[in-house]
Amino acid sequence: MTGNGETSHHDPRCFSIVTIGVDLASSKAADLTKFSLDEQAARIALRRLHERFAEVLVLATCHRTELTVLTAHPDRAGPAAAEIAFPTIAQSGRLPAEFVVRRDRAAVAHLFGVTAGLESILVGEREIFAQARQAIRRARNEQTIGPIFDQLLRMTVATGRRVRRETTIERKTASIGHSVVTLAQNEFGSLQGLRLVVIGSGQAAKSVLHAFQNYPLGSRIVANRTESRAESVAQNFASEAVDIQQAGDALARSDLVVLATADPERLSLLPKPRNGSSRPLVFDLGPSSQRSDIDARSSYYSIEDIYNIAAARNTASAATTTEAIAIIDEEVSHFFNWWSRRDLIPVVTALVKQSDRIAAQSLAEALKRAGPLTPRQHAAMEHLATAVARRLTHAPLERLSTSGSTRNLTRAAIEMFGLQTSEDTEDGKDQPEPEIRQNDSVRADASLG
Repeated sequence: MTGNGETSHHDPRCFSIVTIGVDLASSKAADLTKFSLDEQAARIALRRLHERFAEVLVLATCHRTELTVLTAHPDRAGPAAAEIAFPTIAQSGRLPAEFVVRRDRAAVAHLFGVTAGLESILVGEREIFAQARQAIRRARNEQTIGPIFDQLLRMTVATGRRVRRETTIERKTASIGHSVVTLAQNEFGSLQGLRLVVIGSGQAAKSVLHAFQNYPLGSRIVANRTESRAESVAQNFASEAVDIQQAGDALARSDLVVLATADPERLSLLPKPRNGSSRPLVFDLGPSSQRSDIDARSSYYSIEDIYNIAAARNTASAATTTEAIAIIDEEVSHFFNWWSRRDLIPVVTALVKQSDRIAAQSLAEALKRAGPLTPRQHAAMEHLATAVARRLTHAPLERLSTSGSTRNLTRAAIEMFGLQTSEDTEDGKDQPEPEIRQNDSVRADASLG
């Protein structure tokens, strides 16, 4: 049982899926990065959220953070989750205008759309799929996933793969890494002999190294606070790995520096120009920074600049996007069909057990009154008692099994027949979440819902 009283074996009839994050449609890249969490902060948020909510996923990239929770109090879950994950929101007690909360079908459609690359500034971007898988691994390691999210996240990955396999959405999208290469070529013309330093070891760093892989650079260096992580990335891209504390000389000699990290102190790593030395070209893939911190030292491209270049090269068509939405909508229906059937299993089991129990009780009472019977007569009465009980429950079971939406029917069946499912033996209620006024921007995603 989690700290809030929600059990790990919760009754799905009482719960809803809720997502919360910065609204892509009405936000700029700067708004997205304002509420991003690094790996350590994402793990802390995941643990704290799991103290409140039954199941939790935190999808964190350099540019955005999406929270997904399973809760019995969906009306208050969005603001409460944001307060836990983002301390600045806790101070104000109100959701910022950039945030949007989605529930149930809209929430699942959004999560599927994010993984498929449909909910990105660059429609179809490649990096988000790997980042989503990393978020799932993080949640599994922290044990914040239960039976509902286990199935949800399996289907999330499968849907992302299906969209990329059955449409051209990924093949027509410029990645962040290739956009960095384009900007470097615009600045230098030829990339031959240039010295590249990439700070970071996440998916953004890998995207950049992959994009530069076939160019005749003079050197490639990967720097990270954990040298072993730098080494694991570097060995896949014919690069040298160094600890960030030992990267000073490499940075001083560099021509290209890519800051693929959300570290708020990342700009302090850049070298100060020496007399007569050229300044490196800097690509900052982390949350938005103040240009005044860097303009005096280097030529600088922010994440907004890089997104703008990539968006101009994005040729994903409206038809391709429509195909992706249709796939996502189909997979969302598959998920909720699964959920409704999972909801049904304990109810059907309880109803059959109750039917058998009534049949056995009725048979025992009849046998007492009937007196001595032959084995054949005894078997006939046993068959009659069981048949009558099963026929009385046949219509309710048939209706439950064939209904497209069983949630309301299962609740009615439990109340009507006085059933007790195996999940009813545990306390599935969560404690009241703090009241926070919810912004009027909370709405469902109509395009994917």
